[in-house]
Amino acid sequence: MTPEACKNEHDNLIMIVRMMITHLGDTSNLILDPDLDSFYLMDVSVVALPSAQERISTLITIYNSLIKKGANDQEEKLSLAIQNALFQQSDLDRIFSGIDTALNEDNNFYGKSESLQKNISVPLEKFKKSTGNFTKLLLSLKAEQLTKTDPKILEAGNEALEDSFSLWDTCSSELQVLLELRILKFQNDRLSSLMLSALALVISFFLVWYIGRGLNNSFIQISGNSKKLIVSSNNQKLVSKSMVANATETSAQANAIASAAEEVSVNIQSVASAAEEIGATIREIARQSQQAAQVANEAVSIAETGNKAVLRLGENSNIIGNVIKVITSIAEQTNLLALNASIEAARAGEFGKGFAVVASEVKELAKETAKATEDIRTKIEGIQSDTREAVSSNEKTRNIISKIHEIQSTIAGAVEEQAATTREITRNAADAATGSSEIAKNISGLAEAARSTSKGATELETAALGLDTMASELEKIVKTFQIKS
Repeated sequence: MTPEACKNEHDNLIMIVRMMITHLGDTSNLILDPDLDSFYLMDVSVVALPSAQERISTLITIYNSLIKKGANDQEEKLSLAIQNALFQQSDLDRIFSGIDTALNEDNNFYGKSESLQKNISVPLEKFKKSTGNFTKLLLSLKAEQLTKTDPKILEAGNEALEDSFSLWDTCSSELQVLLELRILKFQNDRLSSLMLSALALVISFFLVWYIGRGLNNSFIQISGNSKKLIVSSNNQKLVSKSMVANATETSAQANAIASAAEEVSVNIQSVASAAEEIGATIREIARQSQQAAQVANEAVSIAETGNKAVLRLGENSNIIGNVIKVITSIAEQTNLLALNASIEAARAGEFGKGFAVVASEVKELAKETAKATEDIRTKIEGIQSDTREAVSSNEKTRNIISKIHEIQSTIAGAVEEQAATTREITRNAADAATGSSEIAKNISGLAEAARSTSKGATELETAALGLDTMASELEKIVKTFQIKS
């Protein structure tokens, strides 16, 4: 077989093995494992380690090809670098992180696996060391080293491959241990469930016997109670009938009281309206009384002013009287002087005739003056008499107006007090109307409650009849049960 055919056979074998591993992971449902420790061990065993082993073989193959083709084959050099980077960043990181997670989460599922913590650390460290050495040698390759095969690189690759298989065996074994622990836990749980089920079955049989015995006693008691229930239902029917009659009578009385209360409310509202009208009339009287009092005040003021004017007129007439007295005195003296002049003229004879004529005229003038003065005095005395009567009348008028003012003030106060009383009556009547309306509403509510009570009593009677029927049926059922048992 040629080397090329051998390589193809090897690749086909590796592909078949990978397919078997993948099929195993898919059909075993391990990829759906909810437990993190076994899930990550499965991932390392089924996916990560086979991929890493294939990658190591690929790196060794590319290295051998590069040695054959020479250092100038850039495609092979690039392929070697890419595969080496994928090996470190994809395969190794997945393996190491998966194992670390499995170790950390192991204690959280079905207890800590001592074998996992103990057995996996040694092959893991060897795998880390060998893969680290292998990748380091690949990274440090130089052009002059690609002229011939370096046995250290091949040995490092083979060592890494062997350590990966060793780690794979350990991971597979520990995965089996974890699965066996889970199976054991499930078996114990199933056994516990079976034991609990058996215990529950025994308890159920005991409870059935005990409950059946209790039910028999209970049915005996129910039979006696059903008879009492029939008697009670009959009494309840009588009571409900009495309640219906009382509720009907109460409803009728409440309706009558409600009608009377409505009538009282209407009457009180009429009284309130009349009181309001009276109040308006009283307020109008009070307003007119206040106006009359104001007019009386003005009349008093005018009377006082007129009285003062009349008094001044009397005083002036007195002054005029005094002047008339002076004029009268002067006229008398003039008359006396005229008489003396006439006497002297008579003595003078012819020489005194002219003087006698003048004296005579003066005497006549004095007489006329005295007469006019007397007339004026008489009229002034009449004026003074009339003035005194006017002053007296004005004083009486002022007194009467003052009394009228006092009476008007008294009337205004009484009217105001009456208006306040009327307002209070109106307010009380309104309150009474409101109260009677509330009473009417409450009584209407009472009538409605009485009707509801009547309805409830009727329903109670119906329920009592149904209860009587149910009690009879219950008694029949109990008798049937006792016969069967």
